[in-house]
Amino acid sequence: MAPSGAGRSLVLLDGVPLNDPFGGWIYWSRLSAEDVAFVDLSSGARPGPFGNCALAGTVDITREKPLAAPGVRHSVLLSVGEAGTTDAEVAVSMFDLRGLSWIEVRAKRFHSDGHPFVAEG
Repeated sequence: MAPSGAGRSLVLLDGVPLNDPFGGWIYWSRLSAEDVAFVDLSSGARPGPFGNCALAGTVDITREKPLAAPGVRHSVLLSVGEAGTTDAEVAVSMFDLRGLSWIEVRAKRFHSDGHPFVAEG
């Protein structure tokens, strides 16, 4: 995934490139795991439709579609790891009864106590 010649992969989100235009890196924290409906991987050098951005392959991410009828969709994602690491994400989506507006609220919190590089003793 690096911008070097060996790592030129293109990442698309609903057909729009996520790669930074300057360095080619990806800000993965901008993509919520709860939004992902489907991931399509294409490996190998197929630069045709995408130019030199996809020399090592393409990762095409498709998000969940918005609600088609009035209603509420909610999700909670919790992760716990070593060294006091926690990750929590909450999302609530609402489509009003008249079908005129869409409201979405998201919250994310990540915490880690870090890793001690030197033993206390």
